[in-house]
Amino acid sequence: TQMPGLPTKLLAGASLVVLDTTLVDGLAQTVVTVNNPFVPPMTILSIDSKITYNGVVLGSVVSTFGTPPVIPGVGAGTITAALVMNTNPHDLVTLIRSQAVANGLNTDAFDGLLALQAGGNPSPDLFVGFNVADFVTKAMVGLAVDITMTTTVK
Repeated sequence: TQMPGLPTKLLAGASLVVLDTTLVDGLAQTVVTVNNPFVPPMTILSIDSKITYNGVVLGSVVSTFGTPPVIPGVGAGTITAALVMNTNPHDLVTLIRSQAVANGLNTDAFDGLLALQAGGNPSPDLFVGFNVADFVTKAMVGLAVDITMTTTVK
């Protein structure tokens, strides 16, 4: 998001909203914050991007806007677009576990769930007080991904 001679980052950040239907259709919503360091406004005509983590594609955004978002001159704005997510269980489990380790979480109960799913017989004591939703939320804190994006602007 940097241009030679321009110290401002054009892509300020992105967030992901997992929808109730995401596991069914693989579609989530992303909100991208864009900085416009130029005086004229920027009209975003299209986005073609790939989101990766450690070389694994987590999702992509390919969108041509019917009503293009406009980022004001010398300002910031947001773009909301559909995100096609990678819902491959192996990739998601690998991401969650590696992020949990990076965040210093104890993965014993999570590993026990994986062993149980694979036909193993982990100790029930592993799961006392374990909340998988809370674990995943804590694991995802600070997730940094690589975004490769081509954007057509006016």
